[in-house]
Amino acid sequence: IEQDDGESLYEYWERFKKVCASCPYHGYTNQDLILYFVNSLDRDDANMLSSACGGNLQNKTILVA
Repeated sequence: IEQDDGESLYEYWERFKKVCASCPYHGYTNQDLILYFVNSLDRDDANMLSSACGGNLQNKTILVA
């Protein structure tokens, strides 16, 4: 799955969540899913997301509540 040309970050996030929910026993860790999501964003949205989280999102630690 990749972000389509002209697809907003929100639209892609919603589609990504639906794909993940369609196969709940996929075996990927949350960190793997974040990597897949971020690596499939277009460059502008990936840069915006990194800026919003204060650095490279792939280097952040996942906190599980």
